[in-house]
Amino acid sequence: MGSVPRLITATEIAVEVERLKQLISAQVHIGNDDSQYSDAEGLAGSDLQKATQLYGDLEPRTEQTLHYATEDIYHGDTLGNLRHGHGRLSCAAGDVYTGRWRYGKRDGTGHAVFDRHNSTEDGEQPKPVCYDGQWKDDKTHGEGTCTFEDGAVYTGEWNQDQRSGWGRHTFSNKDWYEGEWEADTMEGQGRLTLTDKSYYECSWHLGKPQKGKWYSADGRTEYDGQFKGMLWHGFGTVHQTGVRKYTAMNATGQWEEGLAHGHGQCVTADGAAYNGQWEVGVRCGQGKVSRGDGFQYSGQWLDDQPHGQGMCRLTDGSKYVGGWQAGKRHGQGRCIHASGDQYEGQWEEDVRHGQGGCIYASGDKYKGTRKWKDDKRHGQGTCLFADGTRFRGEWEEDAWLQSAAEPALTRVSGPGLTKALAGQTASFVVQAYDELKNKRLSGGDSFTAHLVGPAGVITHASLEDKEDGTYLVTYCCTAAGMHDLHITIGGEERVAESPYPVKVLPVQPIPGKCTVIGPGRIHSTTGELAEFFIEGRDQFGNRCDSHLETQLPVMVELSCKPFTCAVSVTPTDDGRYSCTYTPDRPGFYRLEVTSQGKHVSGSPFSVKISESNDTAAGKGKEHKLQQSNAVEDVCRPLIDQVKAWEGIAAAEYAVDGSMDGWDDDKKQSQSSEDKYLQAHPDVPVVDNLEDIWLVSKLQEERKAKQKHQERAQQLQQYKQALGLARSNETLVSSKNK
Repeated sequence: MGSVPRLITATEIAVEVERLKQLISAQVHIGNDDSQYSDAEGLAGSDLQKATQLYGDLEPRTEQTLHYATEDIYHGDTLGNLRHGHGRLSCAAGDVYTGRWRYGKRDGTGHAVFDRHNSTEDGEQPKPVCYDGQWKDDKTHGEGTCTFEDGAVYTGEWNQDQRSGWGRHTFSNKDWYEGEWEADTMEGQGRLTLTDKSYYECSWHLGKPQKGKWYSADGRTEYDGQFKGMLWHGFGTVHQTGVRKYTAMNATGQWEEGLAHGHGQCVTADGAAYNGQWEVGVRCGQGKVSRGDGFQYSGQWLDDQPHGQGMCRLTDGSKYVGGWQAGKRHGQGRCIHASGDQYEGQWEEDVRHGQGGCIYASGDKYKGTRKWKDDKRHGQGTCLFADGTRFRGEWEEDAWLQSAAEPALTRVSGPGLTKALAGQTASFVVQAYDELKNKRLSGGDSFTAHLVGPAGVITHASLEDKEDGTYLVTYCCTAAGMHDLHITIGGEERVAESPYPVKVLPVQPIPGKCTVIGPGRIHSTTGELAEFFIEGRDQFGNRCDSHLETQLPVMVELSCKPFTCAVSVTPTDDGRYSCTYTPDRPGFYRLEVTSQGKHVSGSPFSVKISESNDTAAGKGKEHKLQQSNAVEDVCRPLIDQVKAWEGIAAAEYAVDGSMDGWDDDKKQSQSSEDKYLQAHPDVPVVDNLEDIWLVSKLQEERKAKQKHQERAQQLQQYKQALGLARSNETLVSSKNK
C-alpha cells in the first residue's frame, strides 16, 4: 500500500477549521464533483456545528471506507468525513481516481480513469480517458499526461482542467504538436509535425497556424509567411530547392488558400524570373518574365500564359509588340526581326497571317490585303523592290502569280463622277486594267473611294466587286456643295484622274428648314425701307441655289392689329426671296412667313417698329410753338440747360471719334438685340457658310457705319437743343422790348 502519509498537527487542524467556518459562512460548497454534500441536507446551529455535522469530528484516520448515497465508494485516508490524504474513489458511473486528497478535493499527484461505459452508435465501447499527473482544487493542474478516447496523448502543463502552458500532443492520426497551449487550444509558438514528415513551425491562434514557416517532408520546399486555416494565405515566400522561389511583394492577397494570388515574384531553377499578378496559383493579369535564354515578355497573362497585349524579345533577338493568345502571337502586332525585316499586321498561331505589310532589310516593301498565310505572302498584294520594280497582283506561297489592276490605266465612268443629289444614292463604275492595258477578268483588287466636302466632311463610298474586273461604287452624301471624289487602290495610289470634282445639289426645299434673315426681320423705323430675306433650304439644311417660285411659294404678312403693313416679296437668282416694307406706324408687329399653310422655321417673328428721329423732333417743335403763341403775357420760358449741356458733353466725348462707354436715353430704350449688336459689331451672324469669306469685310463696314451713325445722331441732338435754346432766348428778348 506504500508509505503511511504524515499526520497533520493540531495547529494545522485549527487553521483548517477556521477556513471551513469562513467558507460555510460565505455559502461556498466544499466537496467534490459528486455533490453529495449540499445545502439541501439542512445545516443547523453554529458554523462549527455545521462543519461537525458535515465532516464529523475532523479526526485524521487511515484505511477508512466511506459510502455515499450516489453509490460512490471511497477508501483511504480521511479527516473526519473528509477525504484527506491518499485514497481511491470509485464512482457508480465508472470513473476511478487514485491519489492524493486535500479536504475533500483531489489535490497533489493522482491517477484518474474516466469510463462512462457509454457505447457509440456502432455499438463499440469507447476507450476510457486516463489522466496521470498533478491536481489542484479538484482539477488537473500542473504537469500531467492524458490519454483521450481516440487514442490521442497529451503530456505537458495543465491549468484548471485545460491544457495550458507548454506541452506535446500526439493526435490519433500520429500527427504531433509540441509548443504553447492556452485554454485547451494551441496558442503561441509551436511545431506541428504531420505524418508525412512535413511540419509547421510558427505562431498559433485558436488551434490554427498564423505566421511562420512550413517545411516539406523532403526539405526541398520551404514557405515563410502567413496562413489561413492550414493553407498559405497572405504575405509569404516559397522557396523550392532546384525548382523555384516565389516571393509576395505586398502584404495582402499574395496567397489565397494555399495558392499564389495577388502580386508576387517567382524565380525558377532554370533562371526564369516572373514579377507580376497571380490568380489561384497561376500567372494571371499584368506581369513580366525573363528567362536565361534571353526571352523577355512584359504584358498581360491568362492561365499561366501570355494573353492579351504585350511586348517581348525573342531568343533570336527579334522584338514584338502586339496581341497574344495562349502564349502565342495572335491578332494585330508589329515585329522587328533579327534580320532587320519589319512586319506590321495580323498574326495567328505565332505566324504572320491575314493583312499586313513588311519592309525587308534589303529595302523591298510589301503591302496589300488578304496577303499573308502561314507566314508567307498570299493573296492580293503589292511589292515595291529596292530597285524601283513594282509587282502588284496575286501571291501564293510567297511567290508572285498574277498582276493586279494598274491605277493609272484603270478607267472610271458614270453619273456619280460629276454630280449627285443630297440624300440620294449616286453611283459609278470602275473598270480595272493591268499594266499591259488589258481588261482584268477577275476581281480582288483593293479599290477604295470617298468624298471630301467643303467643310472637310468625309463621306465613304461602298464598293461591290463584280468578280469580272469591274466594281460598282455607290455613295450617299447629304451635304450640298462641291466635293472631291478620291479613288485609290490599296488606300495609297490614285486611280486614273482622281480626285474628281463632284457637285452635290440640294433637293426640294421644305418650310420647316427655311430660314429668315436680315435686319428687317427684327426691327425697322417708320418711313424707312426695311428688308429681310427668306432662304430656301432642303431637309438636310442645304441652301437652294435656284428660283423658288414653283418649289416654295410663300406668303408674308406683317401686322399690328388692327393695322397691317404691305410687304413686297421678290424672288432672287440665288434661291432666296427679298422682302421689303416701309412702315408708317411705330409699335410691335407680328411677322408671319408661310408656305402652303406651313410656317417656316422660327415663324411667327416679333418686329419692333420705332418712330424716326425727324418725326419725333418735328412733333416736339410744333408743340412748343403752339404753347408759345398761347402764352402772351407770361414770363421768360424755362430753358432745358441739362439737355443742352448733355449735347455739349457728348460732342466733347466724341472728339476721339468713339462713343464707347457713353450712356444716353436712346441707348436705354434699345432692345436687347440692338444692344448686343451695338456692343459686338465685330461678331456678325453668318447663316450661309459659303459667305464666311465676307466676315472680315462685313465686320469693318459695320463698325465704321455704327460709329458714323452714333456721332451723327449725337451731333443732331446737340444742334437741335442748341438751336431751340437760342430761339427761345430771341423770342423772350423781343417780347421784353
